[in-house]
Amino acid sequence: MSFACEFALCQTRGQRDYQEDYCEFVAAQAEAAEPPGHGRPQRTGRLLAVLADGMGGHVGGAVASTTAVTAFKERYCGIAGQTIAARLELSLHAGNDAVAARRKEDPGLDGMGCTLIGAHFENAALHWVSVGDSLILLLRNGRLVPLNADHSMGPELDRMAQLREITPEQARSDPMRHALRSAVTGARLGLVDLRAEPYELKPGDWIIIASDGLETLSRAAIQDVIERARVRGAQAVANELVDAVNAAGRPRQDNATVMAVQVLGAPHRAAAADPDRHPSMTAIKRAAAAGLAVIALIVGIVWFSGADNRAAEGPDNPGHFQTETQDFGEREEPEPVMPGNTPIPERKQSKNTSHPQ
Repeated sequence: MSFACEFALCQTRGQRDYQEDYCEFVAAQAEAAEPPGHGRPQRTGRLLAVLADGMGGHVGGAVASTTAVTAFKERYCGIAGQTIAARLELSLHAGNDAVAARRKEDPGLDGMGCTLIGAHFENAALHWVSVGDSLILLLRNGRLVPLNADHSMGPELDRMAQLREITPEQARSDPMRHALRSAVTGARLGLVDLRAEPYELKPGDWIIIASDGLETLSRAAIQDVIERARVRGAQAVANELVDAVNAAGRPRQDNATVMAVQVLGAPHRAAAADPDRHPSMTAIKRAAAAGLAVIALIVGIVWFSGADNRAAEGPDNPGHFQTETQDFGEREEPEPVMPGNTPIPERKQSKNTSHPQ
């Protein structure tokens, strides 16, 4: 099945003086001159999105998230001959091992870690692996639903409330609600959500990959922003979600990162970027059109030269030749290549001076 997506990202520090989130897109033949997040989204037929939300303080959190994402990306792009699910799982362990190595090198980084999401888009399908409480959300047909598992204490507290072991209010206000049950720390991974089977995507779907700073907004508010901004594309969606987080004015607002991916209705055409990739197909089309034109000319000559004979036989309708452009299908995309590091745009939030850091 033909597949194309448009993607963009945006970040905010919230009310913190530092950024612990880190993310990257890796696209196959992305069709844009600028990196995503710089005012122009990109389009591709194959995409890897990786996001991590660091923990461990100003230095530790940033080091953990950058280390894990970089190791994940490099491992993923270096694997051949494996299924997507296997590549995601191996890359997750590579990220975890890299965090362990950094902690061993620098004792000052002891205690650092991060959440991690790796998501692969291709052939109208999504695969992912995730650890922690970062989000993968799907907006389809007016419904916003989470796709990946939440490895914080929140789901456990909600389960206890459903069993009437605690009240719903106790579940919502518990100080341990956002504590993680699993994270990338360099130790053995506890809970891992691996989507091994392809999750089918449809034209018009929106996938939002985000750190938990986005959860300052309710799910209804997130859906409202996407639906208002989506006509202006992926960059507008990413920017306006981050702007809405900042506008909420939450005290001690956490970092927030949004990676927005729109599934497009039209097939991705690599020919625009590489017109000579299948010259034989182009030659066939041109030769067929020229051949039909010659046949039409010959038939016309024969038609007029034999007019007297046709008159004796009675009137006849002239033939009608119609040429159609044939769609030869999607071209095979190359394996993803790693782009150079690019700065990630940030949307600033005014600090609330009545609630100091």
